[in-house]
Amino acid sequence: MSENELVQRTDGVWDVVVIGGGVAGLSAALTLARVRRSVLVIDAGEPRNAPALAAHGLISRDGIAPLELLRLGREEILSYGGRIVSGRVAGVRREEGHLMVSTEDGGGAAARRLLVTTGLVGLC
Repeated sequence: MSENELVQRTDGVWDVVVIGGGVAGLSAALTLARVRRSVLVIDAGEPRNAPALAAHGLISRDGIAPLELLRLGREEILSYGGRIVSGRVAGVRREEGHLMVSTEDGGGAAARRLLVTTGLVGLC
């Protein structure tokens, strides 16, 4: 996302902004885009499974390289009209009935709903 860019739709508000573009976020975004919801994925590009050689337990994709899985997922979302941008979310606030998502680079987006799929780190 470029400096101070507000990622907008024609009506100014996304149905859903997904924070995190890993497998969970992309799966949710694909499902939402397929049912014609406007969806924006904001992803910092640091998937938890990047160091892994393969992803397992995924029907029809067992053993696929994690980054290849994400690439394919992104293509599918884009084919249904979803949008994916690079960025790191800095905050969320409620304003005039919408959720205003701001990114570290000064950009952001307005959403009706928010889905956080960033995973967990360091629980032990």
